[in-house]
Amino acid sequence: MDESKILDAHIVNKLFVIMLKYAPAAMVICCMINTTGAYLGYDTSVLSYVSGISLIPWLFMLVASKAFRFCIYHRFMLYYIMIDNIINVIDYYIGIPVKDFSILMIHYVTLGLVMSVAVYKHDKKIRNERKRQNKETA
Repeated sequence: MDESKILDAHIVNKLFVIMLKYAPAAMVICCMINTTGAYLGYDTSVLSYVSGISLIPWLFMLVASKAFRFCIYHRFMLYYIMIDNIINVIDYYIGIPVKDFSILMIHYVTLGLVMSVAVYKHDKKIRNERKRQNKETA
């Protein structure tokens, strides 16, 4: 192969991994901006087109997260995105009988809980690794 084609393929591969790694964080931010903007009365449909995600791409990102061995934060952001989508679908089709501010708080509390569990799991993993390293050096 031509050296420039190898370099181009390497750049594309790097770009793919970078986009795959940071897309969930960008999507979570857009979800929160979208939810808050809708509550405040702004038209946020553009964000739905830019960062909305359906089941099949979500499954791809989840499997890729495991395949590339991304950290637990990455998967928990994906879990939050799916929980957020489920809340939105239930509210849209069935209707959650609470005021708009309460729906906004449901989204924020859900994000807080998911991220708290992610931080706890990550911290637990770090502590277990340190204990294992201390046992090996002792």
